[in-house]
Amino acid sequence: MDTPSTVAAEAPSGGAPPASSTPTAAQPAVAPGGAASPLSDGTAQPPKYEYLVEVEPAEPPEREGEPPSLGPAYRHALCAGGWPRLASGCTTSYEMWANGRAIARGNPCLGWRVPVDGGRFGPYTFLTYDQVEEQICLLSSGMAAAGLKAGDKVGVFGANSPEWMIVLQACNRMSYVCVPVYDTLGHHAVQYVIDHAGVRALFVSYDKLPEVHRLLDEPGGLPAPPPLVVHWGPRPMGHLEPPSPPPSRPPSIASGPDDDDGAAAGATAGGAGGGAGAGDASAPAASTAEAAAAPAPAPAPAAEGGVRRLSFGALLEEGRSAGPVPPVPPRPSDLSTIMYTSGTTGEPKGVQLTHRAMVATVASLTAALVHYSDESVGPGDRMLSFLPLAHVFDRASEETCLAVGASIGYWTGDVARVGDDAAELRPTVFIGVPRVYERVMATVEQRVRRLLPHRRAIFRAMYAARLALLRGGARPDATTLRLPVPVQLSQLWKRWTATRRSAAGPPQPPSGTPAVQGREALTTGGEQAAVGAGAGAGAVVVAPRTGAAAVEGQGGRAGAGWGIGLGFLDRLIFGKIRAGLGGRLRLVVSGGAPLSARVEEFMRVTMGCPVAQGYGLTETCAASFLQQPYVWGQIGSVGPPLFATEFRLRSVPEMGYLATGGGEACAGPSGELLIRGPQLFTGYHRRPDLTREAFLPDPKRRRGSGNGDGDGGGGAEGDGGEWAPDVDRDWFRTGDIAALRPDGSVAIVDRAKNMFKLSQGEYISPERLEGLYGEAPVVEQIWVYGNSLKRSLVAVVVPSRHGLMATAAAELTITPPPPEALSGLAAAPAAPPEAKCLAAAAAALPPAGPADVAGLLSPGEAAPTMAGTLCASAAFREGVLKQLQDVGRAHHLRGFELIKAVHLHPDPFSPDNGLLTPTLKLRRPALLKRFGDQVDAMYRQLGEAD
Repeated sequence: MDTPSTVAAEAPSGGAPPASSTPTAAQPAVAPGGAASPLSDGTAQPPKYEYLVEVEPAEPPEREGEPPSLGPAYRHALCAGGWPRLASGCTTSYEMWANGRAIARGNPCLGWRVPVDGGRFGPYTFLTYDQVEEQICLLSSGMAAAGLKAGDKVGVFGANSPEWMIVLQACNRMSYVCVPVYDTLGHHAVQYVIDHAGVRALFVSYDKLPEVHRLLDEPGGLPAPPPLVVHWGPRPMGHLEPPSPPPSRPPSIASGPDDDDGAAAGATAGGAGGGAGAGDASAPAASTAEAAAAPAPAPAPAAEGGVRRLSFGALLEEGRSAGPVPPVPPRPSDLSTIMYTSGTTGEPKGVQLTHRAMVATVASLTAALVHYSDESVGPGDRMLSFLPLAHVFDRASEETCLAVGASIGYWTGDVARVGDDAAELRPTVFIGVPRVYERVMATVEQRVRRLLPHRRAIFRAMYAARLALLRGGARPDATTLRLPVPVQLSQLWKRWTATRRSAAGPPQPPSGTPAVQGREALTTGGEQAAVGAGAGAGAVVVAPRTGAAAVEGQGGRAGAGWGIGLGFLDRLIFGKIRAGLGGRLRLVVSGGAPLSARVEEFMRVTMGCPVAQGYGLTETCAASFLQQPYVWGQIGSVGPPLFATEFRLRSVPEMGYLATGGGEACAGPSGELLIRGPQLFTGYHRRPDLTREAFLPDPKRRRGSGNGDGDGGGGAEGDGGEWAPDVDRDWFRTGDIAALRPDGSVAIVDRAKNMFKLSQGEYISPERLEGLYGEAPVVEQIWVYGNSLKRSLVAVVVPSRHGLMATAAAELTITPPPPEALSGLAAAPAAPPEAKCLAAAAAALPPAGPADVAGLLSPGEAAPTMAGTLCASAAFREGVLKQLQDVGRAHHLRGFELIKAVHLHPDPFSPDNGLLTPTLKLRRPALLKRFGDQVDAMYRQLGEAD
């Protein structure tokens, strides 16, 4: 595929010094490892890091002799002259969709699978870009006819599906604000989000409909219910009626030229208009059978209490009857979405993302693909959508694909079928979270252990050979083994294979693909490459790529050496692993949580394509850092900043991290990661207090304003008088502790805030969970622990005095000693068969309040002995764990919020032993240090050991 141009220069932010867009004698072009970086006085200085350019110096210390509180501000060296922008000139999500449609009108766009008999699913069915546009226009007309105006909030509650994306694109077209509703945030999150965001229309999938009906119908369910509720399902795109079988099946345009077996992974649906449109000719019987077998939606009045309830197809028909409405294009500064994420108090926070932020993210990701891996996504590429669209990671990935004419296939809704969906779709781009890749590795390792010894030895030998090759700098698609031959024969072999490729001609795009519009070919000249619409003024000038192009120039395939490649051995050994994700992957990206070095190594060795992990938050529109997939040394990091990100480090001396290096916990520069740039959110919806807390005002503006209290400078008054940050100047406090590596890549090493992610990408607020689990009668104190490399939560519990006895009475059985042990002790009373005496002892104890922690071990010497003995009992631990899980279920906690293992400790946490602060808050690093061995043991018990 030809490499398109994806970015042109944008003016630097207010925090960055101006830079010339073309190289001069005084200011040469900046590149990774380049010779110069611009300073505020216009002079040049050798860069400290290969991938970074400094745009602001470190802040001077507040007191003489102290280290600086803020380190230098950096951005990617390729963006010294300005931020990237899409060469097509798009500035909003609506324009990006229009550009993608102009590129790939007749190409497959959104696909789904229809259930068939026996719980199986048929092939993928696709709507083309033009057909999806027709659905968007009809839906826009229907929503406008229902009274929605620009700026209204539209909620979407359901799993990923074509309907989800159609609603999103209709919102972009009409300047509505899309509000994803995601019940994983908690039992009451659906009610809270709908009410807090002021949703005016709610689109809900069939499986979520009962919960919505309950909220609408029960008293006090929704104080201000949305006037319009629309449902889709139960089968995807069920409002499209299947056509009569045609005389002959037309060829599927979903089959790209690189489908080796010629089998179509899907087919194009015809007649996508309204409720009377046509379905796919490839599976009419399956659609009919599913329609007959699917239960009808729960009956609900069309209008009750001011709420209209109707189906997706019915709203499209209303749009058809009302006639087309012109689009209401949004401005770049308009809100695109409000995405709710976990809050430390239990209430989700609404992250406001503008169209500018979404476009900056797409431009940054697309530019990174070109410059890092020499790859580009476009018509003919496919992505499997299974991560929640309610999360910004998948949302940004899908918008990136649609902006360039690629197609998206939606999963069938079950994690267990993701592999089957991938095998059917055969994606070229795979976006996942660490848990998915951990499962792939675990499955492969299990199967390898069952191989015969000689086959197991062959696999491990190939793995080791390929690992050594990649560590030596080879491309991910390099052949592992080569047959050594003389140089002359090797040259003849290369000429012969080159002749065959030239005779076959260049790869052709899928049938019906128009000429690519607005994506000029990348031009190169000498030692520099100009990116964007030509190399004239305003283009970002960069040095040679450091990815695939640089590696390929070193003798064809770096690390491969001379000889005839034995690629069939790679396909034989690793082919089944790659087939598990479709077998056609050109790019694998991991995000949402850190990918462990072991899993990352496995994926890079076995996939045969670039594998990279990145870092971002909902507040930064997902894409802030991304690895260079051709640099092996970046394993374990999240890579350098992406092309729309500036960052700096803030010292956290109490944790041993200093922004300029030399801290007790990290010798190199480290500290809380601060981010700014065009991809940043504008604040938390209706929570100016949380917005202020999340930002550090720009120090220069704060000094200029004369306000040194930390609340002045930067920002501005938004709508309703609320404080709003200046995303080009003020710094977002991520709460993550980052360490800067020698090449300019970043590793996330700790948390400055208590919230963390599990490996499946779900946020956890330990303080909230500790408050809920503290209601268990057995709990006096509790510390909940998890990290982004684990999928489960564990806890350390100090049992309460009353709960200790009551739980022991309920859970333990005291078995009398054998008769021989009592010989000669006839006068001794027989031991009771049950632990009822413990219950009586518990009832006799005086009432103890939550503050009576020390009472657990007093008075007398028997209490600590009994407490220690019970805490060491496996049966007692199981009883405590059951209590905790029962409390969690009573509070409707999600599965990943339930504690899976517990360690009991008889001694209370206190300031004296260093486990509590003077204000009686948990010292989490000290707790981890004190109970590190017990935490490791619990994860070994759960099968999650490192």
